Amino acid sequence: MILKCFIQNGYNSEAASEAYFNRYPERRQPNMSIFGRLKENLVEYGGFNKPRPKNYRIQDAEDVAINVVGMVVVNPSISSRQIEAESGISRRRALSVLKKHKFRPYTIRKQQQLLPSDPERRLDFCNWYLQQIEQDQLFLKISFGQMKVTADPENNVRNPEPGDTLWKSGVSGSFSWRWELYAEYTILVLTYAALV
Repeated sequence: MILKCFIQNGYNSEAASEAYFNRYPERRQPNMSIFGRLKENLVEYGGFNKPRPKNYRIQDAEDVAINVVGMVVVNPSISSRQIEAESGISRRRALSVLKKHKFRPYTIRKQQQLLPSDPERRLDFCNWYLQQIEQDQLFLKISFGQMKVTADPENNVRNPEPGDTLWKSGVSGSFSWRWELYAEYTILVLTYAALV
């Protein structure tokens, strides 16, 4: 439509802009320079838009990928800014290479350190835990559990506990208490004790 107005008005940008506005008042008014640019792009490139330049070759792209991935493998805590500073590769390109090679950003935060005496202490704990289970079967049920409290009466109506009669009476603020026992910890203790 813009090009049609431009041709009908004898390639005059001002007249084409005015004709376009009169014909399509509800549309956004284009700048006058757009009319001339459309003609130039059609003559020079055969399309309305100028083609984007490809400023790197495939071999260069492979070299960039090798450099970026190599830097991350050598130093996993390197940032995209450090990659840009050390290699001259833009941050955006480095991040796209890492995404292509399925690297995900994360931060390592060291909270503690392992000491040489740690395995012995873990083994001592496992042995103590196994002895407590052998002596008292209720120790497992009492030692590791998770209590769930729900103070939302609507949630209790949707997910009532067996034997919970408070939700039926419509008491506001009824609580649902539940213990979830984890036997996984015992399995981990047994596995660790067997491995050591």
